[in-house]
Amino acid sequence: GGYVTELVKGGLGKPVSYEERGEYVRLAVQARLSEFDRAIEAMRGGFASNVPTFVLPLLTHRELMVRVCGEVTVDLDILKSIVKNKLDGGESDPRMAWLWATLEEFTNDERQQFLGFVWGRERLPRDTSGLQLEVRTQASHGDEHLPSSHTCFNALDMPRYTSQQVLRDKLRYAIAHCKAIDTDFAARGGIGED
Repeated sequence: GGYVTELVKGGLGKPVSYEERGEYVRLAVQARLSEFDRAIEAMRGGFASNVPTFVLPLLTHRELMVRVCGEVTVDLDILKSIVKNKLDGGESDPRMAWLWATLEEFTNDERQQFLGFVWGRERLPRDTSGLQLEVRTQASHGDEHLPSSHTCFNALDMPRYTSQQVLRDKLRYAIAHCKAIDTDFAARGGIGED
């Protein structure tokens, strides 16, 4: 499955002489070092659509990572600013307070897992303008059910839990073990099936 690159015009059928070996090596190295130029240029173009290239010399590697990937630390104040409470009880629904108390107790790794569960990515972007995470009631479900999420819509459907302990346990289990985003495996059979 490889391909042949002609290093000099008409060189495909021409053997390399001992005297030409240095030029052959130079041309072969040049060809190998430039074989991904088109792909790299496409990646550079996509990268430049997110980070203006003229600022790159001004950024440290850490600042660049944050601009592209978001902060490693999940800031709950930022998360709170983008959450829309659509629970049946509105602002007086205890499940919202339980959710925030639970997220406060979580480690940063668990908070990242939570974001991955509800959002499909584990970091908050630097610019959250226009982002929203809906927390909704999963009306027909109670303590025996896990929460569900819809990563395409940034939504968390929460059953009618009766305590913070139940919410914490069910949420912790869901973020750690429910990895099939929007049932990706359903169309192809179960995980591990041929």
